[in-house]
Amino acid sequence: MGISSQQRSYIHLQNNVYRSKDVHLTQSNSLIEDVIIGGGSSVGDKTRISRSIIGESVKIGDNVIIEDSFVFSNTVIGDNSVIQHSIIGQKCVLETGCIVTKASVIGKGVVLPENSIIENYLIRSHSSKTGVASNKLAKNAYHIKPEESVESDAEDDGLHRKLSRLYMPDETEPSDDESVKSSESEDNLSYTISPVPDDTNLFLTEVVDSLTRGFEDKLQCDNLILEINSSRYAYNVSVKEVNFNVIKAILMLPFQLYLGQPYLPSLRPLLDYFSPILKNYIRNISAMVDCLQAIEDVAANNNELNECVSAVLNWLYNKDHLSEDVILNWFSGIDKNTRFYARVEPFTNWLQQAEEASSSEED
Repeated sequence: MGISSQQRSYIHLQNNVYRSKDVHLTQSNSLIEDVIIGGGSSVGDKTRISRSIIGESVKIGDNVIIEDSFVFSNTVIGDNSVIQHSIIGQKCVLETGCIVTKASVIGKGVVLPENSIIENYLIRSHSSKTGVASNKLAKNAYHIKPEESVESDAEDDGLHRKLSRLYMPDETEPSDDESVKSSESEDNLSYTISPVPDDTNLFLTEVVDSLTRGFEDKLQCDNLILEINSSRYAYNVSVKEVNFNVIKAILMLPFQLYLGQPYLPSLRPLLDYFSPILKNYIRNISAMVDCLQAIEDVAANNNELNECVSAVLNWLYNKDHLSEDVILNWFSGIDKNTRFYARVEPFTNWLQQAEEASSSEED
């Protein structure tokens, strides 16, 4: 089948990204938002995919951009290709440097040679058998002329005309009625527009993906640290942002790996597994503050962590990732009227009591 031939288990990542567990991703690619990738597919280095569905066993090369498109199963996308607002059928091959845009439809089995540029075209792997005019672009690529195929090939032309609505050139001047309708439509749908992700958010997405894959495949933490550092340099994020987002990513993983399961029992094995990563990034007082700020940030949006934050702080304290002084100083700056403060307070009270007891024994 075109997109998925069987039921598969998918991993849900940030920004509505879903990928099958056996998808191969490199450390430098970006799944930005609203993406589904089927099983057995692979994505090359520095490739960016957004608002698209990728079928099973699709091989995507390096430096590829795919936006607002469908790529069906068993297709190969060569390096440095661009696919925007288009559909790529099953078992196609787009060789290096191909550009497919403006609501183009590439039929099953089409092979596009290097550096092909396809804009608003319907492409078949064979010439029409019904006498419809077509231009041969390559051995397995024929451009079907829609203006000459209305009667003899209405189905393909109808599909082409429907899909052409995916693209509207900027130079098109709408009528007054169309302008009013467009304005009303934009007002109604404005809330759905997603902001362009900045480099820090892209870095966080890659860290979540690396840690998810690392935990599932039981990869060594040293290798994951290398991946995280590589992503850091790729997106030029600061040390503070690295510390903050690594902790944030670990705290978010239970929502990716154990959706619907109790949060704390799901988090504990992750903390144990990634303890070498925590040790690597929480090296000093500044990093401890970054860690605590990440906990506060995640808890602000997730009641699951908010309810068990004392247990998480206790684990980090017992493992020497956080010091007593840093915790108490951070806690003194939290708004006393928040539920988060109430959840942290029992742990800080215990710290202070333990400190007082220790001081009394010394006296």
